[in-house]
Amino acid sequence: MLTNKDNGYISIVAADCSFFGNFSSNGILRIDGNLEGKVICDWLIIGESAKVKGEFHVRGITVSGILTGNIHASELVEITEFGNISGEIKTKHMSIEDGGTFEGLSIMPDEPMELLESPRPAKKEKAAPLSK
Repeated sequence: MLTNKDNGYISIVAADCSFFGNFSSNGILRIDGNLEGKVICDWLIIGESAKVKGEFHVRGITVSGILTGNIHASELVEITEFGNISGEIKTKHMSIEDGGTFEGLSIMPDEPMELLESPRPAKKEKAAPLSK
């Protein structure tokens, strides 16, 4: 079940956008475009038009597009009827709707899984006054 533990932060990679690199957020990330890289966030939503490739560290993920890579989800991986995952999944719970596909290795440990923490923004320090 999708719940945003930080009450609000939602980032979007729109259908006409591409993102390459590392993405980190304490909130929800929705991808409808293309992404290649490493993602750390609370919850990840891969839309039907999305194509993503990389490493994903999340609390939960819903995949309706195409994902290639490795998923480490501390709670849940959901593959919808239009979703396609190729790679390795490590999660506590997984569901695949009729029509959804998964090709790869799944690991479902009995012990609780830890989520990588998103780096917190550094606190801004006041600059020292310039001496004359």
